[in-house]
Amino acid sequence: MTTVFLVSFCIMAYLGYSTTTNMLEQRIREQLEGHAFHAMDMIDRTLFERYGDLRVLRTDPLLMSKSATPEQITERLNRYLDSYKIYSSLALFDLKRMRIADTSGIDIGKQHALTEYWKEIAAGRELVMKVTESSTTKQIIINFVAVVRDTQGRPFRVVTSRMPIDSIHEIVEQTYRGREENEISMVELLDKDGLILYSNYNKQGILKEQSEDWEYLKNLPGGNAGSVRHDYSGEGEITAFAREQGYRDFRGNGWILVIC
Repeated sequence: MTTVFLVSFCIMAYLGYSTTTNMLEQRIREQLEGHAFHAMDMIDRTLFERYGDLRVLRTDPLLMSKSATPEQITERLNRYLDSYKIYSSLALFDLKRMRIADTSGIDIGKQHALTEYWKEIAAGRELVMKVTESSTTKQIIINFVAVVRDTQGRPFRVVTSRMPIDSIHEIVEQTYRGREENEISMVELLDKDGLILYSNYNKQGILKEQSEDWEYLKNLPGGNAGSVRHDYSGEGEITAFAREQGYRDFRGNGWILVIC
């Protein structure tokens, strides 16, 4: 009888433990998926607003004027910078990539390198967004780039606004308000090919490496959000993700936010 009781007790204890563990894992998955989806939505809304800022900048009468001096343009850009605190700097170039004005005061009169966003502008794009390392400040930034047309509607300049990638950290942090500090997880923002655009724990990998979680994420079925359990450094890990959906007329870039 004692043996039967012990065996029955062990079975019941195991079943109870297994049920509790499964319930806890499901709750963690739901929380992480919710945080990822909410944070990705906030990122999209922020990017949509930045495109709105860019549309205002590119139609500013002073930036569209061929008679405006670099000093006048710099003063106008600084006024915008005072209003749009999220940017690290604003700049104006001619179509040959010569820097006419820059609120940072760096490299005025010099030609900018032929980066990817310049190639897209040359190919006819009016508005471009790219994550790059700044050639002047060496910060990782999100570049918002737009063609400026003169009063006759002819393209003749390019205006850029630069938002530090760390702004993504501030957005994600908002979804964790009210939680214990030790609950804050590992967060990455990836492009559509798994390249790390932002990471709160692998700064050296930004714009250089694919996420270690990409092998688990790239073959997952479609959907706005989801999660997967896998091994990481010998321990179990739950990785939640949210795919970029865009906001209003901003379609997004296919980015993926990952929270582990």
